[in-house]
Amino acid sequence: MIIGLDVGFGRTKIITEKEKLSFPTWVAKHTPSADEEVETISLFGENYVIGQDAKYERNLIEISDIKEYIKYLPLFLKFIQKKFLEESERLFIITGLPPRHKEHAAGVEEIIKETGAAGKVIPQGMGIFFDTKEKVEGTEDILIIDIGYNTLDYIMLVRDRTKAVGYRKRKSNTIENFGINRAVYEFRNQMEDGYIKDLPLTKLNEIFIKGQGRVFAEKIDFTKQRQRAITAYAEMLTGRLKTEVGDFINSVETIVIAGGGARFITGEHIGRPDAIIPEEPEFSQARGYYKFGLITGEKE
Repeated sequence: MIIGLDVGFGRTKIITEKEKLSFPTWVAKHTPSADEEVETISLFGENYVIGQDAKYERNLIEISDIKEYIKYLPLFLKFIQKKFLEESERLFIITGLPPRHKEHAAGVEEIIKETGAAGKVIPQGMGIFFDTKEKVEGTEDILIIDIGYNTLDYIMLVRDRTKAVGYRKRKSNTIENFGINRAVYEFRNQMEDGYIKDLPLTKLNEIFIKGQGRVFAEKIDFTKQRQRAITAYAEMLTGRLKTEVGDFINSVETIVIAGGGARFITGEHIGRPDAIIPEEPEFSQARGYYKFGLITGEKE
C-alpha cells in the first residue's frame, strides 16, 4: 500500500488510494480515566494519544519544530501501521521535509524502516509539483509556494531536460513562523480586549478558520476581522517573497500556491491572479507524495 504522509507543523495529512485523513499535529501522554473510548499508541514506555483527542489531555504538545517532529514521528508511523497494515502486507510511505531541514532526510527514512515499512523522503514542495504536474509540466520555470500553519516554504524550479522530472531546483527556503499563523496573530489584533482575544492560539485558530465563534451562548461573526487579517498577512507575505526571490514572483511563468494557507491566500493577493491553486490545497503535498509513489513504480 502506498501512503502519502505530510506531517505538518499544524496539521497532519494522509492520502491512500481509498481515503484521506487530516488531524492536528498534536500529541499528549494519556492519563486513563474510569470509562473512556480513546485509541492510544505506545512509545518510550508510555501511552500517547495523537490528533484531536490530545487536546483532552493535560499535557498537549503541538509539533512545531524539527526536533519535536523527529522525536514524535514514530507515533504517527505507528498510527499508520495500526490503521492500514491489516489491509496490506507492505506499506510504502512517502513523505517530505522542509527545504531547510533536508539534512534529516536519511534519518527520517531510517525511522520509517524501523517500523517495518519502506520509505522515501523527497523535498517538501516537490509533493505539490507532482500533484500539479499535469498543469505545470512544460512551462519554463515554476515557483511553488507552500503556506503551512507555522512555516512558509517555497521552491523555485527551472526547466532542465537532463533531469528525470524535467526540472532542477534553482532555489528554495523555509521561513519559520511565517505561515498562516501570522494571519491568526493579526486576527487577534483585530479583537477588542476580552474573552476572544485572551483565548489560546489553538482555539483562536479554529475561530479564524470558521470565521465565527461563540462568546458564551452567543454566536458571533468574525469574517470582517478575518478578511482584514488576511489582507495584512498577504502584504507581509508578498514583501517577504520579494526579499527572497526578487522580481521572480512577477516574471516566473507559473506560480502554484498550496498548503492550508491557500484556502485564504489566492493569486490576487500576491499580484498573480493566474496562480494555480490545487483542489483541496491543504492535501496537495500528501497527494503529491502518493502520486510520486505511483510514478516510481513501487508496488504493494
